[in-house]
Amino acid sequence: MFKIFIDITTQLSGARTKHEQIQIIMSVAIKYAVPYNDDLIDERKSMKKRWQRSRDVTLKAQVRFLERLIKERVNLIRNESWSHKLSTIKPNHTNVWKLTKFLKKRDSNIPPIKTADGILNTPEEKANKLAEVFESNDLNPLERSCPDFTYLIKNKVSGLRQPLPANELSTFTDADEIFSIIQNVKNLKCPGADQISNRLIKKLPRRVIQIPKPRKVKSDPPSYRPISLLSSLSKILEKVILVRLQYHIEVNNIISEEQFGFRSNSSTTHQLYKIIKHAHKGLKFKKSTGLLSLDEKAFDRIWNDELIAKTIDFDFPSNLILITKSFLSERTFKVICNGSTIRLIRAGVPQGAVLSPTLYNIYTADIPLNSFYEITMFADDT
Repeated sequence: MFKIFIDITTQLSGARTKHEQIQIIMSVAIKYAVPYNDDLIDERKSMKKRWQRSRDVTLKAQVRFLERLIKERVNLIRNESWSHKLSTIKPNHTNVWKLTKFLKKRDSNIPPIKTADGILNTPEEKANKLAEVFESNDLNPLERSCPDFTYLIKNKVSGLRQPLPANELSTFTDADEIFSIIQNVKNLKCPGADQISNRLIKKLPRRVIQIPKPRKVKSDPPSYRPISLLSSLSKILEKVILVRLQYHIEVNNIISEEQFGFRSNSSTTHQLYKIIKHAHKGLKFKKSTGLLSLDEKAFDRIWNDELIAKTIDFDFPSNLILITKSFLSERTFKVICNGSTIRLIRAGVPQGAVLSPTLYNIYTADIPLNSFYEITMFADDT
């Protein structure tokens, strides 16, 4: 295998296009009668183990070569299979319509849904039930259980106006910053409902889908999760806002030191070490350590008015507060099941949005601390 690797490396140095590289790889494979994919995969696994033990740079290069060869072999087999299938089909043959139907198939794969009132079979009934479940996740329990506190928060948020003091002009963006962000966005990211892709934005001078959770009963509505496909232009604006939010957070030391998630130089390993160290200290003095774990749809349950109220309390610039409020206001989601239904999102921050982790950290920054217990947080796990 090493001899093949040397031969192909020498030839690839003269290739100018990807097509030429593929041709060289396949010709060398034929020349040396390289075994089929199963044997190549076994060879790759063996060589990868050897590299992990020795960390030899040459072995690593050979592993990459085998991975590329396997990929090209698989693509070649797939293309030959399709070519054979297409060559056997006649214009008046029934297989034409079977193949067409297969290629155009868009099946939601949602089985009949069971509810307390019976079984829902039609697409409209399924979509409405899933929409009700997603909508219920957005309810904030404080709005019902603490009406006086709710009134204070809503009153504070409703008092926001549109002033822009001169000392806040530094939060404006410019063309250079936007251009820098656009250059670094990934081309293959899915576009949002506007269908404007990152690749298209680079060339220039939210729909929600239900995804079944793993190992859950598909006939149970809470077994599905919504996915946010956000506008690519929105993501660029979010990154501009994020830089200014993080600057204010760092300058004013807003985020609790107990929060390790969505922060630089803090990982789950650090937080686990902290917990183990605490438990070990207790064992040393023959004391028990009790642990209470909290994790319940935290992103979906954020009360947006209270989040905005906290940005006011933390003295964020008013234009950042207003644009954050706009970002969270009047958001909707759509459930598609042949037909579609649109509902208003009343709480929570969009999962997958660039701003959401930082907004969550702001929301939980005032978590109460006490000498009788120790709090450790990583993202929304407490």
